[in-house]
Amino acid sequence: MLQQLSKIGLVIGNADYERDNLGYSPLNDAKEISNILNEKGFMIIHKENFKSSEIEDIINEFVECIQEKSEVLFYYAGHAIQIGGGNWLLPIDNSFINSGEAMRQSLQLSSLLDKINQKDPNNIAIILGSRLGILDSGLVVILVLMGVVIIAVFLGRFFTGLGTPEQ
Repeated sequence: MLQQLSKIGLVIGNADYERDNLGYSPLNDAKEISNILNEKGFMIIHKENFKSSEIEDIINEFVECIQEKSEVLFYYAGHAIQIGGGNWLLPIDNSFINSGEAMRQSLQLSSLLDKINQKDPNNIAIILGSRLGILDSGLVVILVLMGVVIIAVFLGRFFTGLGTPEQ
């Protein structure tokens, strides 16, 4: 188990998707972000190419390290989808054929945020670098919701049309 620290970051880069080639290197992006954060005094949990079976362990390891009033940063580079207004980060072994399966196999961003918030951190930043946008030059969205800074960088194309979640 890692010790609790006041500056903690989880950095994930996913590139080796079984069903799709990203055409860029999120692993390089994730490594660079990890290096920068490390230089800024963050203890980094760095993961590459996570599989659906690893999601829970990764999140638990990260959340265990967060202490009250910590500065928390989460960075993700890879595929993501939106289902029913929620955002889901895709593991490299995703094999879903409908939205219900996608939700079971993926990491729900709001669920991660809920677990982080239970630790009462001082600041949270979530940065998404993902191939989901529709603009070749990219689209950057910065949101501040309930004291949480969310920066989303989208490049490439949107994944849509998965329908509604299965009951």
